[in-house]
Amino acid sequence: QTQTQFFNDAVAKLNAHDITARFGKVVHDLGLDRQKFEKANRDVKYNHAVRSSWKWSVAKGLYGTPMYAVNGALIPEAGTWSLRDWEALLAAL
Repeated sequence: QTQTQFFNDAVAKLNAHDITARFGKVVHDLGLDRQKFEKANRDVKYNHAVRSSWKWSVAKGLYGTPMYAVNGALIPEAGTWSLRDWEALLAAL
């Protein structure tokens, strides 16, 4: 339900500050510590980690949700999988 606030059209005309403020509201609404979120959001270490993870994901074909990868392999049909499907895949590893 919250995710639609961050889809392309919903944020296309917003700047980074506005988007961060939206995330801050979600953090608050979830009862999480907004000050910790804002501090972590400003931290270069976390920024680098998130950007690196995003770049790796996009390079692997993972660019949205729900999308899944196991050991770096894209599992395109996994969005409809049951628990048994996942257990079968993981047992084979």
